[in-house]
Amino acid sequence: MELRILGAHSNEAKGACLTSLLLDDVLAIDAGGLTSSLSLAEQEKIKAVLLTHHHFDHTRDLVTLGYNAALWDGQVKVYALSETLNVVIPCLLDGKIYANLLEYPSKKRPALQFETIEPYKEANMQGYKILALPVKHNTPTVGYQVTSPKGKKLFYTGDTGPGLSDCWEHISPDLLICESSL
Repeated sequence: MELRILGAHSNEAKGACLTSLLLDDVLAIDAGGLTSSLSLAEQEKIKAVLLTHHHFDHTRDLVTLGYNAALWDGQVKVYALSETLNVVIPCLLDGKIYANLLEYPSKKRPALQFETIEPYKEANMQGYKILALPVKHNTPTVGYQVTSPKGKKLFYTGDTGPGLSDCWEHISPDLLICESSL
């Protein structure tokens, strides 16, 4: 599993992008600095995005990713808690501030497709096993254990703070990435 940390900041400046990680060029975790960190050719490889929560520094580039995916007639699946999608869709994607990405480029085949994930239920996405686990933050948030097709495991906490001990009985990562803020 190849991990690229595209951004790990809640503020953005040259050389310091908002939060986004990319696994094997195809699976992104959070979309804060996703398109601002990648060329169009690199973006075209992305098949799915896992959102940890709805804060802008983790979701901002969903708008441009959806718009760009339409250029190559692509579709990107976006996975998140229902609480996250219930904020992100009406605030960023429904056409109030930019293109209506629920229907772009067409209602029949939008560039972004949304699926709800449930904590503690393993899901298969693009050949990876994904396990979402609740973490403490000031809004509903999950961390993700991602298991590659070759069995390597990464756990990314997303924004969190004290109280991660509930996660340990559910995970066994080869690599642990803890983010802490707010």
